[in-house]
Amino acid sequence: MKAYQVVENGKPLEEKELETPEPKGKEILLKTVACGVCHSDVHIHDGYFDLGGGVQLPSPLPEGKPLTMGHEIFGEVVATGEDVEGINIGEKYIAYPWMGCGDCDLCNDDMTHYCMNNSNLGIHVGGGYGDHVLVPIENTYLMQQIHQIT
Repeated sequence: MKAYQVVENGKPLEEKELETPEPKGKEILLKTVACGVCHSDVHIHDGYFDLGGGVQLPSPLPEGKPLTMGHEIFGEVVATGEDVEGINIGEKYIAYPWMGCGDCDLCNDDMTHYCMNNSNLGIHVGGGYGDHVLVPIENTYLMQQIHQIT
């Protein structure tokens, strides 16, 4: 698969050829149809998270590895893990990127976007600046199928 990655904060994205992931269990593989460019992406590219009011939180590359950014993802299901039910190849979804750990009080209170042990799409794990994205579906990480968009 092709992906555009941050290899070094503040430097131009690099086009990379990566192995296309294979979904397992309750994961699906989306073929990216579109991905928004958010102002957060600009900040993450530059190495920080902007919390507003002039407050910045350092956001180094996860484990020093290149990152495929892009957390505003719309894609088509091209493969599913063996435990996926009710989601079919060819359906189109918006992926909700804020993936919490699922075990903490915040996650249990439906506030996964505040989870401190997260793995957010395009921020901590591969996102929509690649032509495929692996998405876990155990919680609410897919928004209802889009029927009108072709």
